[in-house]
Amino acid sequence: MTYDAALGRVVLFGGYAGNWPNSLNDTWVWNGITWTEIQPATVPPNRYGVGMDYDPINKVVLMFGGYSSGPARGDTWLLALAP
Repeated sequence: MTYDAALGRVVLFGGYAGNWPNSLNDTWVWNGITWTEIQPATVPPNRYGVGMDYDPINKVVLMFGGYSSGPARGDTWLLALAP
């Protein structure tokens, strides 16, 4: 998860739900009061343990890697959300 400064919200992707290998590929934003699930046009495969950060120059959330029921992932995902 990371903070999107342009959006003014925390962004969460994926995670782990219950029993192995139930990793997720959903995207949520937190406005300080409630979580809201969003549906980006492009969604990477399910995973947990990702690295996420916000790129203030390009105003995108950057996600790299993570784990799922298969081998460790080595892909990168960019998510640009409009305020």
